[in-house]
Amino acid sequence: MTKQQLLDKLQSSEELVKMAYLPLWEVINWVKELETGGVTPEMIDEIADAIESELNSDGMDLVRDYDLSMSYREVELDSIEFDGNKVQRIVKSALENYLEEQEGN
Repeated sequence: MTKQQLLDKLQSSEELVKMAYLPLWEVINWVKELETGGVTPEMIDEIADAIESELNSDGMDLVRDYDLSMSYREVELDSIEFDGNKVQRIVKSALENYLEEQEGN
């Protein structure tokens, strides 16, 4: 049960009439349901997959700067700097999209 569902339930006139005779244990169960509505491992996996997909689609556009060095015939990547703003936008977008999908269900 989501917070909004609990509020809707408590605000409905039918529930108000029932609440006059509502046992306390039932209200406690509603609150427990609300608490268990948090982030689940499945939700984390879905969000992580969305973020990974977006990061992969941007590819090299995420790289702001890099340093290379030569060692005989080898080129070494010494450091890489990512575009933090782009990464942040991707993460925010993935989270917002996920939350919108959840609200639609």
